[in-house]
Amino acid sequence: MTQNRFVYLISRELSGDASPEEELELQNMLKEDVLLLKKYGAFQKMRMQQAKDKQPDVEQALEKVWMQIAQDSSNNADKKGAEKKRNNLRFMRLTGIAATVILLVGVGLFYVMMKKKQAPAGISDITLFEKSFNPIEKQNVKGTKSSIVLSDGSKIWLNADSKLEYPGVFEGKTREVYLSGEAFFEVAKNPARPFIIHLDNGTVRVLGTSFNIKAYKGSEVVETSVSTGRVAFIPKKKKAHNTNDTTFLTHNIKAVYSVETGEIRTLATVSSDDKAWTEGKLIFKALTFKDIATELERTFGKKIVFEDEDIKQYRLTGSFGNNSLDEILYYLSLSKPFAYHISDEEIVINKVASSR
Repeated sequence: MTQNRFVYLISRELSGDASPEEELELQNMLKEDVLLLKKYGAFQKMRMQQAKDKQPDVEQALEKVWMQIAQDSSNNADKKGAEKKRNNLRFMRLTGIAATVILLVGVGLFYVMMKKKQAPAGISDITLFEKSFNPIEKQNVKGTKSSIVLSDGSKIWLNADSKLEYPGVFEGKTREVYLSGEAFFEVAKNPARPFIIHLDNGTVRVLGTSFNIKAYKGSEVVETSVSTGRVAFIPKKKKAHNTNDTTFLTHNIKAVYSVETGEIRTLATVSSDDKAWTEGKLIFKALTFKDIATELERTFGKKIVFEDEDIKQYRLTGSFGNNSLDEILYYLSLSKPFAYHISDEEIVINKVASSR
C-alpha cells in the first residue's frame, strides 16, 4: 500500500499536478522510509543530470533504458517484444501505472549515469549517491550561538546545543532543512517553493514568514511560535496515537506538541519573548527550576547539579538581558530561597540551611 501510494505521489509531483496536501504527504513518507528517500533521490539526481547535459528528448532516454533492462532480463527477447514494451510504456503513463515504470526506469538510468563516471573499485553507486547529497552541517555546542544565511536569502539564528543541516544550494520544488534543537527562522518569500523544516518528531512548512522552533532531541515537547505570516506544523505520525493532523499557526500563536501523547495544544504567546534568546535575553515565566537549569546549561555551557530533588520543582519567574550566570542565580534565589555554589566544572544547588 505504501509503495503504491508513493508511486502515485511521485508521479503527481513529476507531472506538476500534486496538490500542497499531496506534497506534504510525500515529504512525510520520505522522512519515515529511508528506501523511498533513496529512490526519490535517484529521481532528483537523474533530472538534474538531464538538465545539466541539456538532453532534449527525455522520452528517448527513458525508452533506451527500458530496452536495456529488457535485454538484461532475457537475452532471447526478440525485437517485436521490445517494441511492445515501448508501446506499453506510453500506454501505462496514461493509465496511472506509468508511475511504477518511471520509478524503475529512473533508478536504472541513474545507475547507468553513475557507472559512466567510472567509480573507483570498492565504492558502490549508492555510496556515491549519498556523498553527492551530503548537506552542510552547523553544530553549536553548549554556550555557543550562531546565525546562518541560506542560498535563498533566508536567515536562521541557531541556539546553543543545536544542529542544522542544509544544502549549499536549494534545488527542486522545495527548500528543505533539518533541525535538532532551537532556531529562529526568517524565511525568504517564494510561493512557488515551500520551505520545510524536518524535526525528529514532526515537520514545519512555510512559504515566507518568521517563527521560532524549539525541538531538542530527547525533549518531551516540541514548540513552534509565529512572529509573522502563517506556519503549518505537522507532527510525526506514530503508531501509538496514529495521527499527523496539520496545525496552522499565525502571529503570536504557539503550538505545543507532546511527543509522548501526540496531543497538540495551541496557545496565545508573545512571539518576541519566544525569540528573545536571539538578542541575548532569557525570559522565564513560571518555569520549573529543572527547565530553567536546562536553559542555563545550554546558554552558559556549565553543568548544573541539584542536591535536593524538591528544588527542581520550584516555579520561578524572571527576565534577564545579558546578565552573568551568577547574577541570574542570585536574582532567582530572591524569589524562592536556595543556595548555590559555582566552580570551574559545575554549579551545585541545594536548599538554604535552616537557622536555629
